Amino acid sequence: MTTFKAQASILSELALQEQLLSRYRLGSPVSCRLHKYGVNDTYRVQAADSLYFLRVYSLRYSEYATIQREVCLLQALAERNVSVGCPVADRTGEFIHRLHAPEGLRYAVLFSGGQGKQVDAKSESQMEALGAWVGGFHSAAAELDLPGVRGDMNLERMVEQNVRLVLPRLLDREQDHDFLLTFAGQLATRLRQLTGRAAETGIIHGDLHMDNAVFSTEQRITVFDFADSGIGWRLYDLGVVRFMIRTRLQDTDKQDSAWNAFLRGYRKQRSLPDETAREVMLFVALKILWLLGFHTTVSDRHGDGWINDDYCVAAIRRLRDVSQDLNN
Repeated sequence: MTTFKAQASILSELALQEQLLSRYRLGSPVSCRLHKYGVNDTYRVQAADSLYFLRVYSLRYSEYATIQREVCLLQALAERNVSVGCPVADRTGEFIHRLHAPEGLRYAVLFSGGQGKQVDAKSESQMEALGAWVGGFHSAAAELDLPGVRGDMNLERMVEQNVRLVLPRLLDREQDHDFLLTFAGQLATRLRQLTGRAAETGIIHGDLHMDNAVFSTEQRITVFDFADSGIGWRLYDLGVVRFMIRTRLQDTDKQDSAWNAFLRGYRKQRSLPDETAREVMLFVALKILWLLGFHTTVSDRHGDGWINDDYCVAAIRRLRDVSQDLNN
């Protein structure tokens, strides 16, 4: 009988508990449950009264040096009192573990868990707390002399590369194809023209959506998943937050309230002039374009049947809406 090679797998909860988690000094009893299957797989680990998350990196994210940079960044941020999910060492002091999965070599890291619920965009207090966390994170990151976890998030990577990935999906949609080419060119031009605080770059989170942040009963924000962190425009983190607000809240007044609450929190930790904040919509567009490109690359784990006409219509409509906002 032929044994077929796998292109993606979900590793057994029990095997991870017995063969990997047993290497750690964890309280008893220990349970391991698949929390989320995504670009990487996340397992929820409960050990006595302590919560952890075990991330098993997918094959495309399994680069030891990249994961090592992520671990170093999180340790440096924790030393500066930035509340993040911290990597946990096993009994021998190791943070990163090699796992021989059916599809090839994967890596796993155990992170401390943040107690609480995912940040709710409808809650102004939570959005203000998230803003304060991002402002504090940007200030702390500005003091670090570290490379980006996944390199530079520059025009080539964020605009040009993603346009090349998306255009083949639009060959039978001439108007959308032409719009994307034109809009991407205009976006790149405006990004090159940024000056002052709007052009400021440094270590950013890179994927700061609400699912990666929890809000505790002690009014504390903890942020996870720095796998896509890099050196980029700081306003990109704000653009991702504003994009998530727009997708989760349909009412424009509620969107404005959530965004203003976020800005209040941010400005408690780090200055942000009004003229700089007005440029955030450029980075909302950049986030949408990045998502379009990124989604074309994950078919090995998620298939590509969902990247159909309906998906393309909705995605291009979002870009058209942002283009209209930028021109007003």
